This record gives sequence, structure tokens and C-alpha cells, in this order.
Amino acid sequence: MDYILSPSNEPNEAHIEHIQLTHKQYPEVYGDKLPSGVKYERSKILFFEKDKIIFDNLIDDNGQAISDPTNTAQLIRAQGNPEEQELKLGLKSPGGYDIRQVGGRIKMYQDARGHWNFIDGRTKTRIMKELGHKSFIACIYKVKNMSLVRLLGNKFNQKTFAAGVTSIPDIEKNIKADIREGCLILADQEVEDNYDPNHQTLVVEARKHGGTTYKTPTYLKIAHNVLKENQEEDVRINYTETTAEAKLEQMGIYTDNLNNNGIYYFICSASTIAKSWINAARKAYALKKAFLNEDDNSVTNFKELRVIFHSGQIHSSDFLNSAKQIIDNARKEWNEISNAVSSAFFHDTNSSTKVVLYGCLPFSKKMGYDLNKIISFTKPYTDKTLNLTSKHQEPIYFLDIDAA
Repeated sequence: MDYILSPSNEPNEAHIEHIQLTHKQYPEVYGDKLPSGVKYERSKILFFEKDKIIFDNLIDDNGQAISDPTNTAQLIRAQGNPEEQELKLGLKSPGGYDIRQVGGRIKMYQDARGHWNFIDGRTKTRIMKELGHKSFIACIYKVKNMSLVRLLGNKFNQKTFAAGVTSIPDIEKNIKADIREGCLILADQEVEDNYDPNHQTLVVEARKHGGTTYKTPTYLKIAHNVLKENQEEDVRINYTETTAEAKLEQMGIYTDNLNNNGIYYFICSASTIAKSWINAARKAYALKKAFLNEDDNSVTNFKELRVIFHSGQIHSSDFLNSAKQIIDNARKEWNEISNAVSSAFFHDTNSSTKVVLYGCLPFSKKMGYDLNKIISFTKPYTDKTLNLTSKHQEPIYFLDIDAA
């Protein structure tokens, strides 16, 4: 069998079988030595023409123009892929994609929309497409959240697998993303006594990303650099649909139908309200229909669907005010659409609804909100707790609070 894939030697089931034979030899790639929350599922042939493979510079399902709709690990590199030219030379005839090289195998995961996203091997795959390959083999993983996607991206580029491709700026950027998204929680940096435990936590994280690629003094320096920059900067969170869903899951307390309570959650962009309003209505209808169907056991209880806004990708120099404005405008537009539909089609006969505009995901540490909880639109206002509903349940907005 020819183990080197090329445009004239496309992958087949025999190649898949060869990859499967190597699994037991590499538990850190395929087995029980993978990080907790990661599971290797299978190896699969993907086709450039028919499979939805996410590269760069696309527009996501909500119509937001963003540089990378998945924030996958392949863009954590601070200075691009340093081996791109070498990769290109190796993939050109008479070379190709050698499936015997475990470290060089393409690793991917599938998101909730069925799109294929890269963990490692984005540059190689793009070059293969340019050279005329019609398909390729990818090792498919189930990954719990985006923090683990980034960790795997660095892990599979450690010295053990890829001759030390993982750089110090890559590791720092990755860890800062974990802090920014609330996946890695540090003790209050304003308290001087917290420096040492925070530094120790970050050294451990840096070692996870770099492995044996670097020695201890380097990881000590990385931890110091991250602490210094994190103390000086506000923690700001940009969202895509994928990262918003991962953030809600990471919070751990907003689970659909928890203990059969009948409460479900629906995350949507605050920048596409008309589309989000319709999608929420469709989901609520589907949930109710399934609940009332005696032959359908997928929904055992349904009381309400809680809508959670995310602020999307914000590139403004005034990040905080831009995010506030996006959420405020979205709330107003949502209510306007709801009132218009109620008046035009239902004569305002019943104000009750199964769909509740519940809150938004946090987007800035400076605002004083807990980055691991939804900012609620529905809880009563108190003097001690900042939120977005008055004592009389009348809507108040971020910018109203700023003006008060």
C-alpha cells in the first residue's frame, strides 16, 4: 500500500485501517493520555467539495463578518505557521501527505452545525487543496470546549510531535484567551498575596501547552508575562456562535431541563434580532410539540425557553460602550418585534409567552459582572446588585445605568 497521499493517490479504507492500527502505540494522541474532556472518535475521509470545512475569512450563520468563525487553535499562532514553506515543498510531487507520521496527521472536530473545524493541520490541508487533492484523512475528536481545542492545538505542535513548532507567544496568547473567556480563573490580582498562587497556576498551564518543548525558566517567564498583561488589561470577551455555546456550557449552571424543570436556553447574536426572534419561536414550538407528543420522549417537560444574547465580535476602539449599545439596541428591537406581532396577529389578547428574553453573556470584567454568570434582564433591581430590571420590573438598559 502507498502510504503517501497525493492528488493521484487519494485516501481509501485501507489507509483508515492503517491509522487505526497505530492507536495503541500513541495513547497521548488517541487514548487515555488525552486531556480530560477530549475523546478521539474516529478517522474519516473528508471531501473538499461536499464537506463543510471551515478555514478562514468566512461569514458565520448569523451573518457576522469575522476573521475566524470558530476561533480554532490554528489561529493561536502569533506569527503564522513557521513551517508553511517547508510543508508546501514536502507536499508537492513526488512527496505528499504521509499518514505514517502520527504528528503530521490532520486533527479536527465537528461543531453543532455539522461543520468540520481544525485542531491541527489547517495549513497542511489548505496547501493540499491548492495542489489538487480532492479529499484527505482527518482524525476526529470530541472536544468539550474551545479552551481544550486550543490546548490540543499547542499539544500536537510540541517538540515530541512537531519539532518544537509551538512558540512562546503562542502559549501566552492561548492562556490569555482562556482567562479572557473565563475558562481559567485566577485569584484577585489586586491582592498582593495572590501573586505566587496565580503564578504557580499559570506555570502549570504553560507546561500543559508547551510540554518538553521548553525548560522550567521559560515557563516561569511565560507565567510572569501573562500575569503582568492580565493585570493591566480589561478582560474582554468576543463571541461567535460556537464560543458563546461553549461559554454557557463552561458556566455549568445553565442546563436544559435541569432536574426536569422544563427550562431551556437559546443563545443568539444581538446583531441579528429578526432572525434570532424567528429561530427562538421555532425552537419553542418544536419543544412544545415534542413535549405534547406521547410518542416522543426527547422532551419530558417544557415551561419556557430563555433567550440569551451574545454581543458578537466587536472591533471598535471603544469596546465597552459598543458592546453595551449592541445589547441595549437588541433588547429594544426584540420587544418591538414581539409587540408588533402580538398586536398585528393576535390583537394583544394574551401577553404570556413561552419565550423569555432572559439575559446576555458577560463581555467585560470592568463592568463588575461575574464572568461566569449570565447578566439577567429579568431579576428585580436592588441597590446592592447591579442588574437590568427596575424594582417595578420596567426595563432599564446598560447606558441608562451609566447615565444615572
